[in-house]
Amino acid sequence: MTGRKAKGSCPIWAQGKVRGETVRQSLDIPNWEAAQRRVRDWEIDGRESTISLADAYVRFISQHEANGHVVATIELMNKLLIHRRASPEKTSYFYF
Repeated sequence: MTGRKAKGSCPIWAQGKVRGETVRQSLDIPNWEAAQRRVRDWEIDGRESTISLADAYVRFISQHEANGHVVATIELMNKLLIHRRASPEKTSYFYF
């Protein structure tokens, strides 16, 4: 193994300070260049630009509604979101 050129699938960790906030977390990215881009984006935009799964899901539904997609599909997705909010400990992943 030779430094950053080493091949593997282990996620890269970030540790340090971003805008005064201490960061110590896995980036869940094994690619060094992608990890650097994520940290650079944090430095530029701040970590606040990352959103939760629930917020991303609401944005996803809103975009589909705005584009006039099939109502039945949007209703199903809303039911899944309600189910996930009701029992988050039982539902780790969405399967579509």
